[in-house]
Amino acid sequence: MKTLNFKNLPFWLSLSTPSLPKITINEDRLVKVKTKILIKTKTINTLKYKSLLSIFMMISLSSCYKLINIKNETPFKTEFQKYNIYKGNPADLIPTDSYQPFELTTTLFTDYAEKQRLIKLPKGKKMIANGNGLPLFPDSTILVKTFYYFNDKTDKTKGKYLLETRIMIKEKERWSVDTYVWNEEQTNATLQLTGSDIPVIWVDELGKSNSINYHIPSHTECTSCHQKANNILPIGPKLRNLNIDVTENGISENQLLKFQNMGLINNFGHDKILKLPDWENANNSLSDRARAYFDVNCAHCHNSEGMSAKTKLLLDFETTADNSRIKKRKNFIISRMNASSNRMPKLGTTVIHEEGLELVKQYLKTL
Repeated sequence: MKTLNFKNLPFWLSLSTPSLPKITINEDRLVKVKTKILIKTKTINTLKYKSLLSIFMMISLSSCYKLINIKNETPFKTEFQKYNIYKGNPADLIPTDSYQPFELTTTLFTDYAEKQRLIKLPKGKKMIANGNGLPLFPDSTILVKTFYYFNDKTDKTKGKYLLETRIMIKEKERWSVDTYVWNEEQTNATLQLTGSDIPVIWVDELGKSNSINYHIPSHTECTSCHQKANNILPIGPKLRNLNIDVTENGISENQLLKFQNMGLINNFGHDKILKLPDWENANNSLSDRARAYFDVNCAHCHNSEGMSAKTKLLLDFETTADNSRIKKRKNFIISRMNASSNRMPKLGTTVIHEEGLELVKQYLKTL
């Protein structure tokens, strides 16, 4: 039995846990928390003390998900229209000839929002393949992602409601990122460095009306997810996630081969590139679908150099199951994905992704 003295608690913590001069607990395992107090725990007799321990554990966990602010190397234009991304009515999302649309096999969940992805390469330059991950992008590359909802997904002729457009620009071998928020008239978007919430109502493909307070990320939130080893990087356009058949004008073609034919990427054996499975395709194995979901929704933070590196939970697709620690942390994964607050993914969502959660639950049952 050990007795711990809590007389010198921080002021903010003492307010929520009054009159706790000491606590007697049984020994079992060692837990090191952010406050540098070492606690050996097994049973705690008083509910108040259990709450205290929970608070300490949350402090410890929160230190693993600290937001990271990385300053942009490239200044962004105040007005979105100056990038000349769309022609005609912006809400129609028709890109100008300088911007090429692209698709991903498995996409990031963002509160059921739709997304359009574009890339612009400097004239005469191309991407260079670099294994299965991100290609090498030339300086002056621009990546564009616009988030929107169909007003009524059962009748798409009723139009879209644009929320935000995120832009990444590479200059001097470093990426910069910021967000533009669309006005009510849907005619222009303005640079916004601080986060905000926008109430949205839309009808889904089943005819159900939905409402949500959609969250626009701040610059710090953007860089926290998009950083690796303190450098800003894209997340989605890895070659394994671009290795997909796309259809244009009724003709289906491998997207990497299409990019090669367009001169957007160097020539290489695209058939040698790993294909990230589509997590929504039930023809793929349960394991492949779940690992693909983790790769896109979680691995940008849960990698050895990401925001959540301290958790040692490695969720990219190419990490083996044994090395990922998924099995050891499966209860943690479910509890965090299903939490009412402090939920995973930490940023970019305000609601639980029910379909993704069910997929992960079924997969973890097999481990």
